[in-house]
Amino acid sequence: MMAWQAVRALTDDQAPAFQPLYVVYGPQEYWASQWIRLVTQRFLGADEDGRHLFEGAIDFTEVRLRLATEGFFASRQLVVIRQGKWPKKEESLKAYVKNPITDAILILREDKLIPGWKEWLPAAALIEAAVMPEDAFRQFVADAAKTRRLRFPDAALNQFAALVYPDEYHAINELDKLALMPLREPWSAERIRAEVIPWHHEESLWDVVDLIVQGQRAEAIRRVMQMLNDGAAPLMLLVVFARRLTEIERARQWQKAGRSAPEWEQQAGYKGFHAKRLWQAAQKWDARRLELLTDWAFRIDRAMKTGYGDAADWLIFWLGLLPETQNKSPRRVRGA
Repeated sequence: MMAWQAVRALTDDQAPAFQPLYVVYGPQEYWASQWIRLVTQRFLGADEDGRHLFEGAIDFTEVRLRLATEGFFASRQLVVIRQGKWPKKEESLKAYVKNPITDAILILREDKLIPGWKEWLPAAALIEAAVMPEDAFRQFVADAAKTRRLRFPDAALNQFAALVYPDEYHAINELDKLALMPLREPWSAERIRAEVIPWHHEESLWDVVDLIVQGQRAEAIRRVMQMLNDGAAPLMLLVVFARRLTEIERARQWQKAGRSAPEWEQQAGYKGFHAKRLWQAAQKWDARRLELLTDWAFRIDRAMKTGYGDAADWLIFWLGLLPETQNKSPRRVRGA
């Protein structure tokens, strides 16, 4: 089931029967986060003491112990694992599903579904965070606009949805912006075009990623400042850039293991020019630089979401951590 559909189904279900294990996979973070938040509320109620997050868990024994340990104020436990990397992962999860811990839910947040998992996991346990179809996205925009008391005739609604598709975070940011504008009459398609910032599509963002990868810090900052002046959301830009660096680190680990580029492209699910860019970037970056930027991206993400400091200033600070030049020569890697 798609994550956006799962959110609606769980919202309408008065007595949901939860699975002991869920796998949430795919690139769209908005609906994945919404579904995890809703499951947490429905399963734990107002008691957040039972919710635990593991980033990149490497020991499933520790995870299982947390699932089995009652808190001081919580009899139920919900554990979310992002990008778990422990040995014999599939084997340990199969064993857990056969003998799960009662009053506990384990949620795996993965970039993609491992081949073969559909054979031993029920369909209800698989939540795909994929791009919404355009008609469903349009309805999402309509509902969000209504809660903000924005009056969108069909032409204005269609225009807005087309400009911000397919990113829900960007849509919400733009709706919040419009809600602050004094306008008594309904919005027109012309006014929407004048006020709404279109979603920055993949290629324009990749241009900046290329500058980051090449160590052209000053030019990267200049391009990002231009995007910010054009109305781009700082959090959206940070998430996109940090996600690319995470992908580069995964490619770097693949190279470190002596695997070839075609093998990595097939296993990781990347295609064509996108895969080539990631692979080449992984040859130029070292682990310490990637770890520094990823760590700070996580901290800044929290600061932006909690309103601590100016979001644009945080983004420029993060870009300032980049080296001005990348003098390191690419390593020779089989298959590159």
